[in-house]
Amino acid sequence: MANFMVAVIGKDKPGIIAGISKVIYENGMNIEDGSSTILAGEFSTILVVSGNISQNNLRESFKGVSEALDLYIAIHQIEGARTVKEDKEHALITVYSADRPGILYGVSTPLAEYGINIINLDTRLVGSEDNPAYIASFEVELPEHYTFDMLEKLMAKIKTEQNLNISAKQLNGTAL
Repeated sequence: MANFMVAVIGKDKPGIIAGISKVIYENGMNIEDGSSTILAGEFSTILVVSGNISQNNLRESFKGVSEALDLYIAIHQIEGARTVKEDKEHALITVYSADRPGILYGVSTPLAEYGINIINLDTRLVGSEDNPAYIASFEVELPEHYTFDMLEKLMAKIKTEQNLNISAKQLNGTAL
């Protein structure tokens, strides 16, 4: 069984997910993981799929939907079997600020320094062109022996140093 990451980018329009999922279904493949969003009017998705097909045959199978919907599709084979991560403590960090360069860098760098893994990130600009606001939502996975209380102290430090409205919420029930 082969595992692939399939990345799709194109102008947002109805039918993209239907077209992609049809190709995957017709090739007897399974979608194991994925994320999709619209950024500045552009659709993007990354899927992890598995099945008994070569990378070249999968790439060929996507040509029709790529041409019909004017999509850029990249396929990358990934090694190894699907893995399930061990259950670790998760938290949600939310940032609100007047927009300016460096916010994401300023929050993600201390997280990385403490071994805190960002497993999902969503950012948005809201407000007006004259008064844009930046909103970011980070779902993070805490390393072993790093407590939620420690994360709250780190967020308080970042808030003060970078003048951000930032909060953290403990996420319970992460086990299936």
